[in-house]
Amino acid sequence: MDLPAILGNPVSYVVVPVVGAIICAYLLSRLDSNAITLGVSWLVLGVLVLALITRGFKASPPEMTATEKATVEAAA
Repeated sequence: MDLPAILGNPVSYVVVPVVGAIICAYLLSRLDSNAITLGVSWLVLGVLVLALITRGFKASPPEMTATEKATVEAAA
């Protein structure tokens, strides 16, 4: 994406993401402290598992196989 395209349409590249960030910040501020603690714990656990799988982020993360994708799509 080149700079003139971003400057030509600031609504889709600046305003919409800023409004989305404000809405997310508002929703996060309304969460109970237990929900925030659980969410942060789940995030930390996921990052730790990813670090172990990728040997300290030195290797690429594993990709889904076709059968895994089909299972996920069938469940949705």
